[in-house]
Amino acid sequence: QVDIVNQSTRSLDVSTYASNAQLCTDFGPLILHPGAAAEEVKGLSLVPMGQKPQHLEVGKRRLRRPFTVTEVEALVLAVENLGIGRWRDVKLHAFDQAKHRTYVDLKDKWKTLVHTAHIQPHQRRGEPVPQDLLDRVMRAHNYWTVQHAKQVTKL
Repeated sequence: QVDIVNQSTRSLDVSTYASNAQLCTDFGPLILHPGAAAEEVKGLSLVPMGQKPQHLEVGKRRLRRPFTVTEVEALVLAVENLGIGRWRDVKLHAFDQAKHRTYVDLKDKWKTLVHTAHIQPHQRRGEPVPQDLLDRVMRAHNYWTVQHAKQVTKL
């Protein structure tokens, strides 16, 4: 017999089970320690085993928001001007007001755009990106790759 006190705490009415070593609850059997009397259980609350506590703040993932074509255009323009690898600057330059986009999101999207530009149109998934934009991605990627290689050889 279980009396529900409130949603989060449950208490047992053990008066009818004073001599039992095992009590039945809606969670299943409650097994008492051999040295404990059933009367000692009366004030205890029950917590179901195997259930994780629900902490809403901790471990909450961000909502996935696909890039719009407008955001992709802004990313391509920023990379054309600033270069590859300066993702913090790209974020500050083109996505300063977009609080839902991190510079890591921008880096990942650029990597995906470069990959998308390399594959055949029938292999592409998701929201279609205009071909002229993908051509700009390839030109910017090739240009900044060469620039980076020149800097490395100077060192």
